Amino acid sequence: GWQIVPYLSMLPNGQFNLALGANFDPFEERSGRWFQTLDMRTISSIQENTYILWDSDAEILLLTYGSIEEPYTAKLYNDGVLSQVQENYPNTVQQAFQHMPFDYQTSGKLWAEILECATETQWTEAFYDILYRSFEDYNGMSLDTVEVIQYAYERGISANDIVDCTTEDRYIDKIELQMSQGQELFDITGTPASIFINTKTWEYTSVRGAYPYSEFEEAIEALLIK
Repeated sequence: GWQIVPYLSMLPNGQFNLALGANFDPFEERSGRWFQTLDMRTISSIQENTYILWDSDAEILLLTYGSIEEPYTAKLYNDGVLSQVQENYPNTVQQAFQHMPFDYQTSGKLWAEILECATETQWTEAFYDILYRSFEDYNGMSLDTVEVIQYAYERGISANDIVDCTTEDRYIDKIELQMSQGQELFDITGTPASIFINTKTWEYTSVRGAYPYSEFEEAIEALLIK
C-alpha cells in the first residue's frame, strides 16, 4: 500500500481521509501485492505499438507518456532521470516513449507525426536520437517544426519524405492509439506520466510528473519480484 500513503491524512476520530483527486480507486481489482493489473493482451498491444529501448526480456517496462512540446517532459529527460534508470537497471528495465500531445499544444501532434515519419526507415535508434535532441534544445520557446525536421535531415532522411508522410497522416493512428491507451488504461491527464509495468506479473504502478530519480527507483524496487 505504499502507493496511497501520500494521499492519506488522519482525522481526529482516528479514521483516514483519502485526498480528492488521488489516483487510487479502492474498489478496483488489484493483485495480492495491492498493485493495479493489466492483462497480457493489453501489454502485448502496448509493446507492439511502440519503439522499445534495451533488453526485450527485462522484467519492467517503463512507459513515459509525454510530448516534444511540453517543458516538464523535456525536464524529465534533460535532468537525466531516465538515463539513470538505464544505468542502474540495465537488464531489468526497458523503456519506451509514448505520444501524449494535448489539444492545447499547438504543434504537439504534428511534431509527434514528424518524429514517427522521420524514423520510418531507421527505426528505434533514429526515434530516440531525434527525441533526445528535441528535448535538449527545447526551453519552452525555441524549438520549432523546422528544427525537428532538421534533426531528421541530418540523419539522411529526406525532408520531402517527411512532408509527404505527415500530409498523408501515415502515423496518426499509431499516435492516437498511444494517446487513447494512456487515457483509458492509466487515466493520464497530464505529462510527463511514467507507467511501470511488470511484464511477468502484469502489475503496474506510476510516477506522474517530472520527479527526481529516487521516485523512479522506489517504484521499480516495489514492483520487482523479490
